[in-house]
Amino acid sequence: MPIQRFREYGRVAKSYKAWYTKIAVLYPSSYEAALASLAHQSLYYICNSYDDVVADRIVFEPSLDDIPQSIEYGMTLRDFDAILASLHFEPDIVKIASMLIRNGIEPIPSRREDPPILLVGGPVATANPLLALCVADTAFIGEFEPSIDRILDVIVESRGDRRSMLEGLAGIDGVYVHRLSRTPVRRVYQANLDDAYHPILQLQPLDREPIWGRSMMVEASRGCPHRCLFCLEGYIFKPKRDRSFAKIKLLIDEGVEVNNVRKITFYAPSFFDHKDSDKILGYLIDVGLEASIPSLRLDTIGSDRLEAIARVGQRMLTLAPESGFCPLASILGKPYTREGLSSIFCEAYKLGFRELKLYFLVGFFEGEERYILDIVRDAIEAGFRHPSSIKLSINPAIPKPHTPLQWSGLKPLESYRRIRRRIEESIDGYIVDVDFYDERWAQIQTVLSFGGLELAELIARWALYGVGLSGWRRALADTGIDVGRYLSEKDEGYVFPWDSVVDVGVDGEKLKELYVLFKGFEDKLTKLL
Repeated sequence: MPIQRFREYGRVAKSYKAWYTKIAVLYPSSYEAALASLAHQSLYYICNSYDDVVADRIVFEPSLDDIPQSIEYGMTLRDFDAILASLHFEPDIVKIASMLIRNGIEPIPSRREDPPILLVGGPVATANPLLALCVADTAFIGEFEPSIDRILDVIVESRGDRRSMLEGLAGIDGVYVHRLSRTPVRRVYQANLDDAYHPILQLQPLDREPIWGRSMMVEASRGCPHRCLFCLEGYIFKPKRDRSFAKIKLLIDEGVEVNNVRKITFYAPSFFDHKDSDKILGYLIDVGLEASIPSLRLDTIGSDRLEAIARVGQRMLTLAPESGFCPLASILGKPYTREGLSSIFCEAYKLGFRELKLYFLVGFFEGEERYILDIVRDAIEAGFRHPSSIKLSINPAIPKPHTPLQWSGLKPLESYRRIRRRIEESIDGYIVDVDFYDERWAQIQTVLSFGGLELAELIARWALYGVGLSGWRRALADTGIDVGRYLSEKDEGYVFPWDSVVDVGVDGEKLKELYVLFKGFEDKLTKLL
C-alpha cells in the first residue's frame, strides 16, 4: 500500500501488483526541486499510464546515513527494474552515485551485473553522455518524447534480463549504450510541441510551499533563436519551437481547474520570443489569473510588456544582463544599453515592482565588477532602495560543451574571489542581497563538463566520502586526477570526450569561428582597460 512520506495532491494512486514492472523516476536534488521540474513530473505520469508499470519517485535525501526510499511505496532503488534519472546540473552526478551506494548498488556501471538498469537523460547527458555513463548504464541524447514509448516497451519486455535490456535500448533513437550503440548517436527532439505530452494534472505539495508558489507549470516554448556564446541549452535544444496559443489556452483552462490553482508558471528559454506571448498574457489578464514569467531578455521588454507582467501579479522582475559592460553583453548575445536598462528600472518601479533579480556572469576581464556596481546604482536611483529589494546572482562564466566558449577554460579561483570582495565592499547590504556561486563548485562543474569515463572512479569515491567539497578533495587525492587539463584554455584541435560519440546538430567549425571572434574582442578589451 502507498505510504505518506509527503502529503501531495495529484498522485496517480495506482494499485501495486507484484508482477508489474517497477520504474523509479529519480531526481538528484531536493523534493521541492523535483516538483518544479516539468520533465520529472511528465516522466512520472507517462510511466504510470502503462497498465503493467508502476512508477514511483525518488529524490536525494541529504542524510547520507539513510537509505533513499521512494515517495509513495517506500521502495529502495534495488527494488526497481529500471531507473530513469534527469541530470540538469553536472555536480548532481555525485548525488546519483551516493544514492546508488546507499542502496547497495555498485556506482560504476561496468562493474554492475544485476538490475536495475539506470538511464540518465537531461541537458548534461545530451551534451556529454560519457560523463553520464560514469554512473549510468545508458544515456539519453535529446528530448525524451519521441522515444519514451519504445524505451518503456523494452524495459517491460526485458525485465530481469540486464543484457537483453541494454541490447534493446541500444537500438532506440537517442539512446547511447557504451560499446553497443552505433555512434555518433543523433539527438532526438520533438518537432511539434502541440503533439508532445504535457501533464495537466500536476503534483502539488500540501505541507510545504513549492519553489514557484502554488501554480500550474506550462511549457510555452523550447529552444532559443539567439545562440548566446555561453549558453548550453541554446545550442543543444534547437530549433526554437512554440506551443500554439490554442494549446496553451487549453492547458491553462483545464489545468487551473484540476489543480485548483489561480497561477501559471511558464517554462520558456525566452518567453517574449513566443510569437503569441502578448496574447497569452492578455488572456490571463482577461480571466483573472496570475503568472510567473522566467528570466527575461532585456531586448524583448517594453513598457507595455512590463505593464502586462505587473497585471498578472508578478512583483519581482527577473532580468539577465549577463555582463555589466554593454559591449561585452552584446558580443555574448545579450544586447542592451545602460540607458535602456535604467529606463526599464524606472518604469518597473512605477508599475509596482518592488524587487529586482539580476543575473551576471564574471570572469572575462579585470575590473568588470565596477560595471555591475554602476547598474546597481541605477536601480537604486530608480527607487529600488528598500530592504533586500535588489538581488544579485553572480556566477563564474563556466565553459560549456557545444558552445563557442568550450575552448576558453576557467579563470583562476583567486580572480573570482577578488570580484566577490570588491562587490561586497562596495554595496549596501541593507538594500542588495548578493548570491555568489562558489568558485570552487564552478571549478568542479568545469571538470565534470569536460570529463569522460576516466572520472568514474573519482565520482564513486567522492560519493563515498560525502558529496561536498571535502569529499571531492579526498577523491582527487586518491585518484590523482589532474584537474588542470580540464580547466585550462584549449587549442582549436583539442579532442573533447563527446567528439564522434554524439551528434547534437551543432556545427563545430562555426563554433570555432565564433570563439576566434570572441577571443579577438577579449584581447582588445584587455588592452584597452
